[in-house]
Amino acid sequence: MSRTRFLVSAAAGLVALAFSGTAFAAYTPSLLVAGTNHALGGSGPVVIGLGQNENDDATAVATIYSPPGYKVALTQPAGTTLGSLSGVFKVAALGGARVNIEGTVKTDNPANYVSNPCSPGVHEAVWVLEFTLSGTVTRVPMYVDRVTTAPENAFASARMRICFPSPYIPPPQGANSGAALIVAAFAIRGVFTNPGARGPYPWNGVFVPYTPGTGTVNAANSAQSTSFVRLPMRLTMTAKRQRIRGSKRRDRLRDGGRSGDPRPHREFPRCRDCHGGQ
Repeated sequence: MSRTRFLVSAAAGLVALAFSGTAFAAYTPSLLVAGTNHALGGSGPVVIGLGQNENDDATAVATIYSPPGYKVALTQPAGTTLGSLSGVFKVAALGGARVNIEGTVKTDNPANYVSNPCSPGVHEAVWVLEFTLSGTVTRVPMYVDRVTTAPENAFASARMRICFPSPYIPPPQGANSGAALIVAAFAIRGVFTNPGARGPYPWNGVFVPYTPGTGTVNAANSAQSTSFVRLPMRLTMTAKRQRIRGSKRRDRLRDGGRSGDPRPHREFPRCRDCHGGQ
């Protein structure tokens, strides 16, 4: 398993764990974002996770904003694979059973989506989440644009909007098998470059549910979630050992470098499978 795919699966698991066995209000979705490169000005896949309690109202629209300071490249040709996808759906046709899905995120031609009902108009990029659910290939488009004008440019560098079909009504307007999203995590590669200044960077998600039992969006019950990415980030650990041959010693363990202590240095073990790119 590649490092990025591992992070996608881990993010999906973390979001799912956060909601398991907990009673919430009618709608409390959450956003989780993690970078794979934490250097200032660095670039690498970004993992984005969405989640909610399985008893929440189903999500209709999710809009994700990357923070100001991130450079955003949306010039990939149609058919480019940006990353992998992992998730969990609650499927009404299976008695509300949870179904795990795996898939990909690929670019498509924005000209094919000008008349979409979710976010009509011309977009800089369209990313398609593609996976198989209950034997049916499912393609969910995400509409992506850089943010350059007010008021959104005060808090965002890019906007990513995705609409899910309603699980409360049958296809074609509704979701196949009455499937409702519980958790999804996906990786985006070759798009985002980290800011050059240190600090915490807030990624924001705005979520709008359906009115239960309908295909009508319930804007009055919208919710927001924020996930902070701190840059730069380096893992350092200090371990204290007592009474070694009558004296105390302290070893500093640091990922990716020595502490400068002339005594023996311990490095973190290297995971061969965790360092292969996707």
